[in-house]
Amino acid sequence: DNEVIKIAEDTKELTIGGPFGNTGISVVAREGMPFGIFKGLAPMTNDAGEIVVDGNTGMPSYTDEEVYLGSYQPDYLLSFGTNASYKGFGLRVLVDMKEGGNFVSQSKYMTEFNGTAINTTIYNREPFIIPNSVIENEDGTFSENTNAITEQDFYTNYSPAASTYLIDASYIKLREVELSYTLPRSLLESTFISNARFALFGKNLKYWLPDENKYADPEVNGPALTGNAQGIETTQTPTSRSLGLNVQLSF
Repeated sequence: DNEVIKIAEDTKELTIGGPFGNTGISVVAREGMPFGIFKGLAPMTNDAGEIVVDGNTGMPSYTDEEVYLGSYQPDYLLSFGTNASYKGFGLRVLVDMKEGGNFVSQSKYMTEFNGTAINTTIYNREPFIIPNSVIENEDGTFSENTNAITEQDFYTNYSPAASTYLIDASYIKLREVELSYTLPRSLLESTFISNARFALFGKNLKYWLPDENKYADPEVNGPALTGNAQGIETTQTPTSRSLGLNVQLSF
C-alpha cells in the first residue's frame, strides 16, 4: 500500500503521463491516493446503476468531468516454485502471480476499432439496445431506452469512454521449468571431465489471465514511454515462449 502525501503548495495533483493514444486516459499523482492513478471519462450512470444514454442516438453519455479509475498497483504479488533433486535428476519450477490492479490497453482500442476483437461480434453485427440503459427525462426521471445501435457505430463513430479500456491486470505465469540430469561421478572417473550436467528448460510456457483480458500481456509496459507512468500497453509484440538445452561441463 502506498499514498501520495504531498505534491506542492499550490496543487494537489500532478499529471505523470498521457492522455495515451485514443484511450483518453492519463496517469496522475493525487494527494491522498496511491501513486499512479488512472484518470478519464466514464459512462454516466444513475443512482440505480443503469447506463444513461443519449435520447437521440442511444449511445452512452459520458461523465461531465474526468474521474479516478483505479491504478496499476496490485493487491499483492506472489512467487512460488520448487528446486528438487533425486539420484541425479533435478526439477526446477518458478511461478509468478499478480492479483489486482488495472492496465490501459491500446490493443483493445485498436482491435475494437477495426472489428477484429471478439467482443465486437457479441450481437452478430446486428442492431442492439445497450443492456440496462435508460434515457433521462426533462424532469430528472428515467425511462427505458429503446434506441438500437450497431457495433460498427459504437466502436468507430462513437468512441467509447476512457474507462472501457482499463482491464484487470491480474495474471498467473509459469515463468520457467527445467528438467536436468547430472551424470554420476563414477561414469566420469576415467575422463578429464569432473562434472557433467544436462538440462532442458522452457521459459514463459503458459499464463492464465482474467476472462475480460483477451487483448494483451498486462505485465509489459508499452515502448517509448518516459517518466514514471505504469500500466500502459501500446500494442507491443506478445510475450514469446522459448525452449532450450543447457550443457554444463567442469574440468
